Amino acid sequence: MAASTLSLNRIAVEARSELIEARNNLLALAQSLVDTLLVDLKIIIFTMAVLRAIYQLNIAEAVPLNGSISITDLAAQMEVHLDGLRPILRFAFTQGIFSEATAHADHMEHNAISAAIPSIKPILWTCLIKTMRITPSSLHFADSTSLKNWPRPPVTLADPSNGNPGTFLAMAFDLARLGDEAVVVEVGGVNGHNSVSLAKVFPSLKFVVQDTRRTSSLLWTWS
Repeated sequence: MAASTLSLNRIAVEARSELIEARNNLLALAQSLVDTLLVDLKIIIFTMAVLRAIYQLNIAEAVPLNGSISITDLAAQMEVHLDGLRPILRFAFTQGIFSEATAHADHMEHNAISAAIPSIKPILWTCLIKTMRITPSSLHFADSTSLKNWPRPPVTLADPSNGNPGTFLAMAFDLARLGDEAVVVEVGGVNGHNSVSLAKVFPSLKFVVQDTRRTSSLLWTWS
């Protein structure tokens, strides 16, 4: 890659970071402290729950890419209860996921975000699973890192993956279709924790982890 391209990419990344920071500062000025600390937290939790419902119910695939569909018809098509589906969609609308159709009452349609969901489902599912795994233990973070009682035994939580996060990753990425002895390259894999987990599920595959030399030098090596 040419030096000029790298320079332009760096400028774009810096401009993006500045834009996001300006957006956050503007939002903080417009909100009260209660909104910033508490309301936003609840919105994040609800958004994760709604995204999981959209993923598992395949809502994005059920909505036509062109045109709209009534929420009643969507519920019937998906064989789910209308009173359960409607609040999920209403909250999704407020977060910019799908849109209410203006031409017809009680209809919905895709927008740019919702239309992209089917193409990013493996990444979306991985993020959802990791968030659901991390959230319960993170609630005990202050307890486990208390200087007064350090060190403390780790909090034991129910783990449906039997201790192997690769079980969840395998649900998102169908690596079995690659066949035996295929090579999977994880770009930006940090210390290879995802590849190590997946290797336990797919022992016939070979995993190669790539990351920058600086990142690698700051991490331990898996044995």
